Amino acid sequence: MHLLDCNHCFERARQFQTMSKLVRDDLEARECIDSVVADDQGMKRTDSARPVSAGLRRRAVLLLRFAALISVVVLVLILKPWRLEFEPSHELVALENRLAVMYFENLADTTGTGALGEMITNLFITDLSQSDHLQVVSSQRLYDILRLLGQEGAKTVDKNTAAEVARRARATWMITGSILSMQPQPVITIQLVEVSSGLTLASHRMTGEPDEGIFALVDKLTVEVKQMLPLPATADWGSDRLVAEVTTNSREAYYNYLKGVEFYNKLYGREAVVYFRQALELDSTFAMAYYYLAQLEDRDLITRAIEYSDGSSPIEKHYIRSLNAAYSGDYDKAIEELRVAVQRYPDDKQAYYRMGRYRYLQGRYEEAIGLFDTTVQIDPGYGVAFNMLAYAYDRLGNGDKAIEAIDNYIATAPDEANPYDSRGDICARNGRLDEAIESYKRAVEIKPDFVSSWMNLGFMYIYKQEYILADSALRVLISIGGQVQRSAARLYLSYIPFYQGKFQEALDVLDDGLTADRIDRAIKESAYKHALKSTIMRELGDLDRAIQEIELGIEAYSRTYPEDKELYRYRYVQFLAEKGDIEQATQVAQDLKEFLRGKNRPSLSYHYARGFVELAVGNTDAAEVEFEHAVEESGAGDFFGRFVLARTRLELGKLDEAIADFEELSKVYSSIGLYCSNLTVKINYYLGLAYEQQGQFEKAMARYETFLDIWKNADPGIAEIDDTRERLTNLRNKT
Repeated sequence: MHLLDCNHCFERARQFQTMSKLVRDDLEARECIDSVVADDQGMKRTDSARPVSAGLRRRAVLLLRFAALISVVVLVLILKPWRLEFEPSHELVALENRLAVMYFENLADTTGTGALGEMITNLFITDLSQSDHLQVVSSQRLYDILRLLGQEGAKTVDKNTAAEVARRARATWMITGSILSMQPQPVITIQLVEVSSGLTLASHRMTGEPDEGIFALVDKLTVEVKQMLPLPATADWGSDRLVAEVTTNSREAYYNYLKGVEFYNKLYGREAVVYFRQALELDSTFAMAYYYLAQLEDRDLITRAIEYSDGSSPIEKHYIRSLNAAYSGDYDKAIEELRVAVQRYPDDKQAYYRMGRYRYLQGRYEEAIGLFDTTVQIDPGYGVAFNMLAYAYDRLGNGDKAIEAIDNYIATAPDEANPYDSRGDICARNGRLDEAIESYKRAVEIKPDFVSSWMNLGFMYIYKQEYILADSALRVLISIGGQVQRSAARLYLSYIPFYQGKFQEALDVLDDGLTADRIDRAIKESAYKHALKSTIMRELGDLDRAIQEIELGIEAYSRTYPEDKELYRYRYVQFLAEKGDIEQATQVAQDLKEFLRGKNRPSLSYHYARGFVELAVGNTDAAEVEFEHAVEESGAGDFFGRFVLARTRLELGKLDEAIADFEELSKVYSSIGLYCSNLTVKINYYLGLAYEQQGQFEKAMARYETFLDIWKNADPGIAEIDDTRERLTNLRNKT
């Protein structure tokens, strides 16, 4: 149980196991051991005929030989490049000057909600955290430990539980407190306890002024605690700011903020948004409320968080600056801000988690996995870290590890919707369509307004060609979603005819969606509809219209994010190159390269752009190299990149590689696969061509039949359909 609880001891045990295996398996060490054993056996055969003095000599020789053996093994261990490291033991040893503040028991509360005690505790932690002389355990860490102890959501704890929480948090001291009354004047008691001994070092009873607010009370308590702590006399506390200056001066705003954070951590975004908005209605300068809303609703709100960041704590400033850098595309700077935060708060799981997300967005999936692993070591119950672990493993093409991570996520939160939604995603991306549908159904059973799962249910029904069910699921989004979800649903409804090869009907649905977006003022979301229209126009052979639509998509997106020069640029290059405008296509590709370099972003978009230029000028080999670079950077989850690479390999006659790529893609059921529905369905056509060229006629016919079945009601005049019918007839005549 201790190994499960203590990461350091677990690592030491693992290293010991590793060393024993190294000694066992190393040839030099084994030869030395075998030599000593052989000599020992030879001595034993003659030992009974020896006098006692000879036996003593034998034992002395064996001791010398054993010492020599140890010397050899140690020398091997030193010289071998294993780089094993040992650190001083710190198994649940308290960190220097670490303080844990337990939830205050509100004895004056008749409602039983514990809201006031929770607020005072969180404010107290924030106030004390300003000091350079203390490392204060965060409220999130206390919550996590209580959850591990089976007391998730507890607002008050008994003395024994408090001691166990403080011990697990490796605190030197802990503060416990009680609110005896609030009217006519507040009365609060606090105790400073040494965690290792359980001794109460000091206690204090404070009586406030009549109707004194909780912010002033917390500031007074902070002063008292500083005087109670047994720190060196040389410690200079300086002049810490009032707690209202680093949070909010509104009690009601702070309560709503805490509720918002609670829902945010459960991934219940809609509920969290309500509380964060209410917090801002009560205090329009509450920086952290803007910080969370920037992630949930409108990322432009991060500028308001920056504007009011002086009214936040030191660690919150790092968070705000980090998110601002990430939204500017500078993930390295975003990570650096968080690294500074974890230097002071080494068990800040959210900092590690966010660093992992930024590495994930950079396409550096192995580094992301390492950071997510650190996150779950800090908190084995932090489900969202398992969630991202699953997606990172999936990007690396390790479906088994991805499912394992998701199952761990479900184990941490079996009654929440998001774990099942994520499991549906991973199953869908690994060809397990029916399992995906069951997972999404389970998510909406738990939470009937869980938008993501309704969306994905619609997608899975499209893949199963159950179009009525797909339409019903996607229309749920319009009834339960906000502006963004409504606009997205109008895009998704176009996938239903698009997947069936009904291109004109899909264009009509998109035009209706664009009209609704204008009424709904969903300008940014209209970009995706214009981009899809450009894809359909290219499919219809109208490159001029395709270019016009992709330009409209870029323009719509740029109205919201004028500094982002990446979205859809590689498709723009593709259409220009296919039209024959190589010079302009090359220039746009070069501009894209410079933008990505300046923002420290992965260069996969540039590689796509260059690949399309190379294809257009007939350099198919060079195009393959560019597409390989793009797929290598983006990982196994990149449907579009893997498709164009497979299509290029087919053109080069690399049939085995093309077939392997297309077969793997045919088992992927994803949203991007439906956004590229024309390509998803044509996988069957291209597999038919490849198998036919290899002489595998049965497999070729099966793929041709699947292709025709999906597009059985497609628009007339599609060249691939006519070609497939002719090829299928010829193959049937052959067989």
